[in-house]
Amino acid sequence: MIKKTTALAALLSMALLAPTLAAAQAAPGPRIGVVSIRALVQGSTQAKEKFKALNEEFAQRERQLQAKQKELKDRQAKLQKDLQVMGAEERRSAEAKFRDDDRDLTRRVNEFQEDLNVRRNEVAGRLQEDLYREVRAYAVANGYDIVFSESGVVHVAQGVDLTGKVLAAVEAKAKPGAKPAAKP
Repeated sequence: MIKKTTALAALLSMALLAPTLAAAQAAPGPRIGVVSIRALVQGSTQAKEKFKALNEEFAQRERQLQAKQKELKDRQAKLQKDLQVMGAEERRSAEAKFRDDDRDLTRRVNEFQEDLNVRRNEVAGRLQEDLYREVRAYAVANGYDIVFSESGVVHVAQGVDLTGKVLAAVEAKAKPGAKPAAKP
């Protein structure tokens, strides 16, 4: 009789615990996602269009610099050939003019590269901000709690963010005679 009662009690306990265990197993954990911003930049049509427009913006200036480089190279070849027949003063003057023009072209090429890099960084920065905004919107719409990228955290759901609680604990410890913050 005792064995039957014990078995019956065990069976009843299991029957009562089964819904609780099932609910615990069915409760979803935090949804975590990972996104590659680099892959989004490389694969997105928006990025390709923006960088194409950037290249078109600087194409004319680049062609002008390339033409100037070719012109200077041709002048150098002609100067090398004509040095033999030039007088000393004419040679010095031609070499000085060539050096000045070469220096000027180098400065212009450096300015071009600097301007291009500044604009490329501006476009990339705006594009990256747009993509982060899209990732956050997607995360919220699809119930993600945390989303990471190669550079760090992109999205954190409010219920997962501990910043406020940790800040309160730090502030509580900083006050003299204050009790430590309650543990969750």
